[in-house]
Amino acid sequence: MKILFVKLKSVIITMVVIFAVVFGIFLTAHTLSDAVSAEARMIPIYNVDTNKNKVAVTFNCAVGNSDIDSILATLDEYNVKATFFLLGSWADDYTEEVQKIYDEGHEIGNHSYSHKDMPSMTYEDILLDIQKCNETVRNITGHSPTLFRAPSGSYDNKTISAAENLRMMTIQWDAEPLATVGNGCI
Repeated sequence: MKILFVKLKSVIITMVVIFAVVFGIFLTAHTLSDAVSAEARMIPIYNVDTNKNKVAVTFNCAVGNSDIDSILATLDEYNVKATFFLLGSWADDYTEEVQKIYDEGHEIGNHSYSHKDMPSMTYEDILLDIQKCNETVRNITGHSPTLFRAPSGSYDNKTISAAENLRMMTIQWDAEPLATVGNGCI
């Protein structure tokens, strides 16, 4: 009887060990499968590595227009070209300023139409918002932006995917001013 009890105990322990090993393998395989199939985080362009002594100057235009002439005069004085990321609704309100920025040879980027938090929006709504800004800029200048900057720098994969679907590159910044330049562009 004692021998039977020892053998039964050994069988139970062996079964528990085998179960634990199989369960561990299942968990590991499931976790690895999730990790491999998980969507990789998309990252916008923050900077461009170059050996040249260059800096990219960008402005986000979303409120007011009082500083546009001053900004453009300063850029012209130093023979500097910049990229102005325009909010579509701002462009609707300040068409003369948009045309002036464009006519002076500066690049115009898309900063969305409505400045909503893109990660909280559906993919379709993001597409529509970006497209509406592109249409606004195109109606004023005759050209559509090819660069996109998410409002407040808030983005997720669907935000970047929407911009890429519209053949646009998503651009962030790697240095931020401590305050706005005036009542308008920062």
